[in-house]
Amino acid sequence: MTLKGYVAHHKSGRIDDMDRAHGGVSIFIKSNLPQSVVDVTSPLQAIVVKVTLHTTITFCNLYIPPSTALHLRDLTHLESQLPKPFMIVGDFNSHNYLWGGNKSDAKGKVMETFMTRSNICLFNDDTPTYRSASSNWFSYINRSHYVLSFTFHGFYMEGGGRSSW
Repeated sequence: MTLKGYVAHHKSGRIDDMDRAHGGVSIFIKSNLPQSVVDVTSPLQAIVVKVTLHTTITFCNLYIPPSTALHLRDLTHLESQLPKPFMIVGDFNSHNYLWGGNKSDAKGKVMETFMTRSNICLFNDDTPTYRSASSNWFSYINRSHYVLSFTFHGFYMEGGGRSSW
């Protein structure tokens, strides 16, 4: 995929037994901005790009498929490879009361532990990011559009502006 005026950085997902693609991540950066891909070693679907705006910022786009288990060691290992300051965005497919969800699941608990141990701040304005039409159930951390980390490391969730910590 291409967008005029942008450089596309992609990492493919997996191909299933029926030759269908699943997952994958992309970051599109304006072509006039200095940028470079940061090579990371991780079992997670992640793409990392350093971009120079007023300062150099590392962007990490992360996808955790719904059917994939999430392990603290994988998040910690990925974070250790991110040049600071960094921003993490993605589709985490995790649920936790902490960020306004109506339930906590195993991935949500792993994300909570990771953020606490790594001193990462979560910002969320309590706007749901997903609604199930069949059950009218809402989810609050599935997708992130913004992450902000300058003097701290952090997650910044969709539409945000207020910290939930």
